[in-house]
Amino acid sequence: MFKNVTFYTDNSNIDEYKYYVYNYSGGNSGEELSYSGARVTVYYGTQKPKEYYVPFAQSGRTWNVFSVIDGEVVVNNSISE
Repeated sequence: MFKNVTFYTDNSNIDEYKYYVYNYSGGNSGEELSYSGARVTVYYGTQKPKEYYVPFAQSGRTWNVFSVIDGEVVVNNSISE
């Protein structure tokens, strides 16, 4: 399944945007998200698209993929509860 999310950084009052993926389905082991093979592709201006894959073999339901801070993409790529 593919989903597109588009956001614009034209609001001068906001310096940082964060992008997370959350596993709402839960699961017993807490590692379902990390074994999902999920991928996020970031299209940013005229730059070549960048792909980020969910970290493997980690526990947690929240994947902190990246932030946009003052117009720059900062990769986090970590999983937490």
